[in-house]
Amino acid sequence: MSEWRLRGRSILIVRSDNARTIEVEGRRPVRSLIFLEDGRHLLSGGEDGIIRQWRVEDGREVQDQRLTASGDVYAIAVSSDGNWIVSIGLRVATVWNRRTRQIAHTVNGHTDWVYSTDVSPDSTRFATGSNDRRTFIWDISTGRQLVGPLEDGNSVSAARFSPNGKRLATTTTRELRIYNAHNGQLLRNIATGPLYSTNPIAWSSDSQRIFSLSYNVIRHVYVDTGTVLSEWTIPGEAINFFSIALPSNGPQIHRFFCWSFSLILGYFHACADRTRL
Repeated sequence: MSEWRLRGRSILIVRSDNARTIEVEGRRPVRSLIFLEDGRHLLSGGEDGIIRQWRVEDGREVQDQRLTASGDVYAIAVSSDGNWIVSIGLRVATVWNRRTRQIAHTVNGHTDWVYSTDVSPDSTRFATGSNDRRTFIWDISTGRQLVGPLEDGNSVSAARFSPNGKRLATTTTRELRIYNAHNGQLLRNIATGPLYSTNPIAWSSDSQRIFSLSYNVIRHVYVDTGTVLSEWTIPGEAINFFSIALPSNGPQIHRFFCWSFSLILGYFHACADRTRL
């Protein structure tokens, strides 16, 4: 089992099977990390504008896999079929063909920083959410705009497809919204309590529930009714978390993993564990 952590300009790769920790020193701060499908490699993107691939085993970069973007890389996503990489930055989202290592197309529908991106489970679409308060859904193979702009009213900090691909959830500083991922129809506007500048979300595997994280509070929401089923408070000082992940480990057990970073420190840790919902 491997984990990654951010610490300033460094990536820490933690191998729990042999208690090894590998530190990769970056030239500029790293903003986004994601495991590839083989579990043996990581992709990173950051302020140097370069998407790099790292071997988990020894922390070495795979030099011939570098991709150079036109500016800062705020976040990256990889399609489940392994064919596409999406990177986002100032006003743009770039789709890369992983086989050719070339840019397939760039979309320019936003007028400010693009904060979030996600690829649909069937690898045919991708979503972008921006500080310009708008969300789009695009065709991943052509870059054609399929849905949007969806006007969210406030800066969009997260956009996530449901596991069945039928819905798209977005969060802003004020609300959680659920859209039809095929035609953009607003299905539900959910008030889940105080929201802040970053409000990461994760879908349950059955596409019926969402786990939202706002500072130190995790809320478990039933999407069809907007009901908050349960709520947990993370002990300690309030931290502005940037991401939450919900592994699939059985119907009755849910562990939440989230990470946060400031200008000088970043970390990844289990922040809540409940055996009953």
